[in-house]
Amino acid sequence: WLVPYHRAWMKFSTETGFELWASETRLYNSTYGYCGTLDLAGVLTKVKRAPWNVLIDIKRSLSGQPAVGVQLAGYQDSWNKCCEKDRRVERRFGLQLNANGEYRLQPFDDPQDFQVFLSCLVLHRWREKNSKNELPRTLR
Repeated sequence: WLVPYHRAWMKFSTETGFELWASETRLYNSTYGYCGTLDLAGVLTKVKRAPWNVLIDIKRSLSGQPAVGVQLAGYQDSWNKCCEKDRRVERRFGLQLNANGEYRLQPFDDPQDFQVFLSCLVLHRWREKNSKNELPRTLR
């Protein structure tokens, strides 16, 4: 079952010239107090206007596309604060590897993604602080 996905990975690597810097890397953002584990960081050497320093999130499906961009924006801020200057990333992508040996590389370039990420973080912390394990009676 894994062979076609491996074929898709090999095709992606060959066509884009992807060079891996880091995989499954835990990040902590001391400015905003969150952490996460990014899938891949590296460089695409065979794309227009190459090279591109990138973060890539591998997905079985890209159906939740906008949320992937928001998640990657949080990783991008954390990565760029801790990496060497020449390895700062400019681009974010979702990579879908398909059972037919093909792949889909989806760019996420909405400049507001990081602001949305921070808004979600603030809302999450507010809920943790203010919610009890039960819904208020008015919401039941």
